[in-house]
Amino acid sequence: MRLVKIPKLEYSSFEKLRDAIDSIIPFAVIDIRYSPKLKVGIFNFWDSDYIPEEMKPFIVQPPLSRENKAKLTSELASIFAASI
Repeated sequence: MRLVKIPKLEYSSFEKLRDAIDSIIPFAVIDIRYSPKLKVGIFNFWDSDYIPEEMKPFIVQPPLSRENKAKLTSELASIFAASI
């Protein structure tokens, strides 16, 4: 799944983007949201292959330094050990 976050997006432009996606490849996205307060369009695509070139500069890349995979693995292991 890939998150695309477009800042400074007017709602009328957001509607056009949403409607184009919905009418051509509706299964390309999991979720589409708009924040009127922040004027931000948020598109959660199933896969990066579905993201149009024009939207690729807005892909949110989570910094790996903030992802604590080791802690997640440890936590999940303890949950499975207690449950099984």
